[in-house]
Amino acid sequence: MSYAQHIIQKFGGVRATATAISRAPSTVQGWKDRGSIPDDQKLVVLEAAEALGLAVTRDDFWPSASIEGAAQ
Repeated sequence: MSYAQHIIQKFGGVRATATAISRAPSTVQGWKDRGSIPDDQKLVVLEAAEALGLAVTRDDFWPSASIEGAAQ
C-alpha cells in the first residue's frame, strides 16, 4: 500500500478525502492511483486530517519501507 493510499484510507476513502479537502473525487483518485500526493497538497491534507481528529502526521507522507511493503 502506498503512503497516499494509507492516508486516503484513514479519511475513509476517496470521496471522504475529497470532501475534507474540497477537491474533486477524481483528483484524489488520481493520487491514489499514482500512489503519491502532490507536494503542494500535503499541507492541505494534513490540516484537514487534524481538523477532523484523524491520526495523520507528517511522518505518514514519508513512510518507512514497512508501510510501503505492507500490502505486497
